[in-house]
Amino acid sequence: MEIFSISGAGFGQEGGCPPGWVTTPQGNCGSGAAKFRHPQAVKLQKALTRAGFPVSVDGIIGPQTAEAVNSALGTTLSPYQVAEQAASLTAQMGTAPPVPTPPGVQPGPPPVPATPPITRPRSPTAGLVALLSVNVIAATLGAWFASVIRR
Repeated sequence: MEIFSISGAGFGQEGGCPPGWVTTPQGNCGSGAAKFRHPQAVKLQKALTRAGFPVSVDGIIGPQTAEAVNSALGTTLSPYQVAEQAASLTAQMGTAPPVPTPPGVQPGPPPVPATPPITRPRSPTAGLVALLSVNVIAATLGAWFASVIRR
């Protein structure tokens, strides 16, 4: 999903998108419809995901989709070129062999989300105790200095 940006053209793009596409606020290529979802980009992204190159199916051609196309087909296309050739690339993805799973390797479980660090709850009086300790030390030092000056 595109988020408003003033960053200009996206990675690998000089001068926007090919005819039939619009430049999104982040400089990627999409459609003029809501959320910039281009139907040809959706087809390509679904084909990439089916072939074992998962990408966000957001209908926008940007660096992530271009990188997946390049990995899948062994090309070095920019996002502009991927948008320009989206229909033919989708057809090629339909004939591209799926990524083979090495022998003896079973798909693993989904990744476990990171757990937040365990922290001790702070006592509501901890800050008050520290403040009182500082005040006692300051008062003691103040009394000592006052006694030294009076001598």
